Amino acid sequence: MLHFAEPITVSHTDLEPDGTPRPNEVRELSKQVERSMREVMWHVEQEEALGLIDRAEKIFSAAEVAGVDEEQRLERSLELRQRFVAGYSFYRTHAPRRIDTVEARIARLEAELKLARLDPEDLSLPATAAETIFRLLGQIFLCLLLTPIAVVGVIVHYPAYRLAGYLSRRLGREQDVVSTFKIVSAMLLFPLTWALIGVVGWKIAGWPIALIAVAAVAIAGYAAVRFFEEIDRFYGSFAALALFILKRRFFVRMLAERAAIRDEIITLGEDAGRSQS
Repeated sequence: MLHFAEPITVSHTDLEPDGTPRPNEVRELSKQVERSMREVMWHVEQEEALGLIDRAEKIFSAAEVAGVDEEQRLERSLELRQRFVAGYSFYRTHAPRRIDTVEARIARLEAELKLARLDPEDLSLPATAAETIFRLLGQIFLCLLLTPIAVVGVIVHYPAYRLAGYLSRRLGREQDVVSTFKIVSAMLLFPLTWALIGVVGWKIAGWPIALIAVAAVAIAGYAAVRFFEEIDRFYGSFAALALFILKRRFFVRMLAERAAIRDEIITLGEDAGRSQS
């Protein structure tokens, strides 16, 4: 999530004789940057808090109210996380049992979702039976439409995909930089794959065919990504619908518990703010 805050105005300043800015003005600007960043970032000192917030984030994202536009949703999401951080820090010191209760509820919901093989975002009341069936049929049709193109995309890009994963695991030993290495590796290896196909196409049939081949494999790679995304969405929608039909009470209870956890986290942050003020 990217959140753009208000811009910082940097005033003109006279330089020292050696060409450097005045130290007191540098310090003041640094403090201004720090204050501005603190307004749009999380501030967590305990490692255990990071783990809990990461788990709670899925509850936040999945339980957001429908009908809110993207910008408002992201701003609300950031606000909720900041409140949770403030509430966590306060109650871990003053009333740790309250944090333990929230963490236990999150763990219980995670276990129930794992048992049902559902992701938090799959946990939503289905629309009418007809709309749900039509949506599932549409997903099946799209998967069938993408299958032949996706197969080509998987075959062509699989070596680069596996090599990118291997390099990210070897080079990104710290968990928080593995994704960065995956992105960098993919940005290098996938274009190299396309370039190799272009060279082969040029050697065999000339530049026009080479350009068409490069465009075709890139599109096939995108089709492969979309294919697996649609398979995942279809499974989630189908599993949620089956659970709703076969174990409706269990499904509704999980839905209510997710909403209750979200409300409790919001309340936790608000209560902490009032207690500190």
